[in-house]
Amino acid sequence: MKASDYRRQYEAELASEAAFTDGLRAAAAPLETEADIPTLLAVATDPKALQDDRQAALEQVHAATFLGEAFDRHRAEYESALRKLITDDAPALRRTALEWLSAAKDEVAQKVLADGLKDPRKALVSAASALEFLSLDEHSAVTPLARLVLERDKDLEARVAALRTLTADPNAADIFARFMRDKDEFKEVRQISAVGLQKLNENLFQKVAQQIAVDDHDFDDIRATALNGLARSPIAEQLLSNPAVRASARAIGEKLASNAFSSLLSRIKPGSDA
Repeated sequence: MKASDYRRQYEAELASEAAFTDGLRAAAAPLETEADIPTLLAVATDPKALQDDRQAALEQVHAATFLGEAFDRHRAEYESALRKLITDDAPALRRTALEWLSAAKDEVAQKVLADGLKDPRKALVSAASALEFLSLDEHSAVTPLARLVLERDKDLEARVAALRTLTADPNAADIFARFMRDKDEFKEVRQISAVGLQKLNENLFQKVAQQIAVDDHDFDDIRATALNGLARSPIAEQLLSNPAVRASARAIGEKLASNAFSSLLSRIKPGSDA
């Protein structure tokens, strides 16, 4: 290759890289004027535009929502664009639109999410995401939907999301106790159930946790979760006065070689098992 040809090729590559970098900077840059908002919304809702460009445009407009009154005259157009994106072919844009509308307690988005949980054939996002977004509004009727997901859906992500939702339901203690005891359940589900049960009903948690702690046929990490919960109990020293619980704490601590038991074991005086 001639030197002149090489120089032209090199300069073309530099120009291409500069254009790419400028594009990234433009996507990340704040709006110079609110007059750009309609154009950006047009890009965001254009199914023929590149998905990355659409996402970048939408995020720029979303950042402008924090301008307060300066954004108000564009708010209706912005919300209309988000509602349009609810059924977009791009999953990431659908998810973004539903999340931001849910945060604004938008009834259209909430209905779409609820319908998808009731009938998975209508779902536009995963059950876990739908529960997460509906939970952004503390007044939404998400609790019955979380119970439905727990009884119907078998995948871990959905079950975890449902249980996290139910930690705000004072009537869900029995559900948490049931899953905490269930040896056939995902370990993550049992561990989250332990946390939820202790939050909702300390007395019931203590009962179930002590049963699990001394069960040599249960999983060590689940027994560890139960023991750690007992150690955080307001009456931890009283609970640990049970010789079987103390013995389990020592045995599990040795098996797992975990520092997580240091605070628990420190409550057990040497020789107290004698």
